[in-house]
Amino acid sequence: MLAAFLHRNGDAEPPRSNPTIMAAHNIVVFDLDGTLIDSAPAIAASVNHVRSVFDRAPLGVEVVKSFMGDGVEAVIDRALAIDDGDPAVDRAAALRLFLQHHESDAAHDIAIYPGADALLERLVADGYVVALCTNKLTRLTLPLVAKLGWADHFRSIMCGDTLPTRKPDPALLWSAIAQCGGGKAVFVGDTRVDMMTAREANVPFILVHRDNGYAGDLKGTSKTADDLDTLRSKIDASFL
Repeated sequence: MLAAFLHRNGDAEPPRSNPTIMAAHNIVVFDLDGTLIDSAPAIAASVNHVRSVFDRAPLGVEVVKSFMGDGVEAVIDRALAIDDGDPAVDRAAALRLFLQHHESDAAHDIAIYPGADALLERLVADGYVVALCTNKLTRLTLPLVAKLGWADHFRSIMCGDTLPTRKPDPALLWSAIAQCGGGKAVFVGDTRVDMMTAREANVPFILVHRDNGYAGDLKGTSKTADDLDTLRSKIDASFL
């Protein structure tokens, strides 16, 4: 399954238009971090490992949460730019340190949000086609999805380095929908980046609203769910 994702997504080309009119599938596309899993403590641990190497004080999890949503490179840049007056750091070296740490110890601190397992299983069992659209790197996403036992749930997994662009560019979301065969779709996420992606792609959006520290001002979001247990009814209503 992972090999198939690597082959399919590695050869992916962004569609030139919204593929939601292509077929009759009902497609639910999920963001990953902050939507299905709580990865903030693990990401903060890796960020603070990088900061310790460069003799900088650790940051709290809530601070690191505020940096998330635009991919790991942005997290690293923001985590290092917060120290006014400190000397510049080699960005490539900092990213390597982050990835080395995150691929070893930090991933053990990732928690599944309550209801995520059951929601994914029920959606697939009820005939929905499910996909993942994340700005997380492929090398971090695919092993994690396999470890969580979710690989068989997702028809498509689009990552932050699958295409030349990433969210909020709509191509990543359109590609996920196209790989699912096209059809009516809804995107489920938790941040402004996710909302902007759905808006640019002209795909309905459901906000999983948590006090997560980095969702920001999401005024104008028409559908919200307080948690994954209440999300299912919002998803069903999107396809009426």
